[in-house]
Amino acid sequence: MKFTVKSAPDRWSHIFDRITGHILYKGLRLVFLVAVIVYLFDQIAEIGWSNLWGALPRMVWFYVLGIAIYFILPLSELLIYRVIWGVGLLRDFPVFARKRVYNQALLDYSGEAYFYLWAKRHPGLTDQKIFSAVKDSNILSALVSNTLTVVFLALFLITGQLKIFLSSDPGSTIYFALAGLVGVVMVPLVIHFRRQIIGLEARTLLTVLGIHIIRRLTSMAMEVAQWAVVFPQVTLGTWLTFLTAQLLLTRIPFLPNKELMFLGLSLALAGLVNAPTAAVDGMFLAAGALTQGLNLVIFILTSFTSSLPPKAQFRSSG
Repeated sequence: MKFTVKSAPDRWSHIFDRITGHILYKGLRLVFLVAVIVYLFDQIAEIGWSNLWGALPRMVWFYVLGIAIYFILPLSELLIYRVIWGVGLLRDFPVFARKRVYNQALLDYSGEAYFYLWAKRHPGLTDQKIFSAVKDSNILSALVSNTLTVVFLALFLITGQLKIFLSSDPGSTIYFALAGLVGVVMVPLVIHFRRQIIGLEARTLLTVLGIHIIRRLTSMAMEVAQWAVVFPQVTLGTWLTFLTAQLLLTRIPFLPNKELMFLGLSLALAGLVNAPTAAVDGMFLAAGALTQGLNLVIFILTSFTSSLPPKAQFRSSG
């Protein structure tokens, strides 16, 4: 058996390449985010900052619903992992909230990496159990979201709404194409190979799938309610257009900060709403700012929390 020992220059070259690649990756993400922010500022400048400030929603329920929507995801995930692992995780809610911040504000699956490393610290959970649970939950979540995306796209195509949508924002065509492709390919594959790629028992699988469905539908209904609080005269069909846009963005993998991306797309689609543009943009800007503000607050608060349950608390889920 031969062993290859790298010389010092080779090791330093390898380290340098890794650091360079990391810096390049971070740089590209930063450029992308700056471009999105510049676009948003340009859109808002066309309306006028003073006009936009005066158009921000004054309804308390708008912000109450926004906060409730924010916490639906971490609460549902807490319940899901409790079902999979058979353990109470209520005291670990800050971990799930921080996981949401990483996934939504930074990059897809960065929250999963954080959660995996956190779970490894807990006695009673092996690497295999952690990886299997994270994998299965994410596959089922993606299955629900992709199915809804395909259904919405099909309805929009049949009713002719898709053509109206694309004419309002031609730049969104790539989003529709990518999201539609991901959904059409992934849904049949997951259903066909579910026994090979999902390790959950049938009863647990159905429970987790049901939680994902309820979470997604509840979140969508509350978002429509949040928007309808500000513009009760707007039809349900119009709000479904915005929900479809949001679904599309969530289906495109590795987009950094999709909240900002959705805000930019919403500003471009504001003309679809039968209301003053400044008021529509103000509503979506307020919703985006609320989410980003909550991300910052949660990140700061959870930086001071550390949760390790007692060793006897965990049991095998099989």
